[in-house]
Amino acid sequence: MPSLDIVSEIDLAELLNAVDNANRELSTRFDFRGVEASFELKESIVTMSADNDFQLKQMLDILRGTCVKRKVDTAAFEEKDVQHIGKIYKQAIAFKQGIEQRGQKNY
Repeated sequence: MPSLDIVSEIDLAELLNAVDNANRELSTRFDFRGVEASFELKESIVTMSADNDFQLKQMLDILRGTCVKRKVDTAAFEEKDVQHIGKIYKQAIAFKQGIEQRGQKNY
């Protein structure tokens, strides 16, 4: 019986390029001028930090756009809860690697 192996992995080099492009876009946008906002990539988790929740939503759109341009699958996004630490808002975006297994059926 033939087997079918499916691999779903994010290209981390392209993800790094997408994050770098998103940081560059932040530095050129008028609405982020004078604002402490940044993207940071560690392993396969992108951490966004900004001065308020609304800016995090804008940053998420920027990240999605740069990922699409670099052909990184945005369906692998897993948005974590927004954290408010002092005067900074942070949100982590995890990129799922592989395919989740939901209950196996024995035939």
